[in-house]
Amino acid sequence: MITTIAQKIMELRLKKGISQKDMADKIGMEQSGYCKLEHKGDKIAFCTVKKICSVLEIDPVSLMIEHNPEQLRNDTDFNEILLHIASITNAAITNYRALVENYRLQHLAERNLLIEKIRELHGLPH
Repeated sequence: MITTIAQKIMELRLKKGISQKDMADKIGMEQSGYCKLEHKGDKIAFCTVKKICSVLEIDPVSLMIEHNPEQLRNDTDFNEILLHIASITNAAITNYRALVENYRLQHLAERNLLIEKIRELHGLPH
């Protein structure tokens, strides 16, 4: 049986012993709206899922990927987060490559210096 995000949220909320009223209050929603979300919530905005997951102390991305990957493709909030993560990752990779290149160049310079010292000590030509 496929569980929707709303069903999974309700299941997790019940396991935590949180009432619909308490959940609605904690995420800044009317209880009737939250009730509707759990019972007919096939399209929940990522920003709402983030608030709910914060209360439930779970990861919103894993919850949504597991239960509704198609919705994520169309959710602008989620896509902005992914772009931000991609940007940070790309910057980290670029910095890592620069660091590796720096170490390589430093190693070559040290190697060349060592070769020069050996040549000097043994009176070898340059």
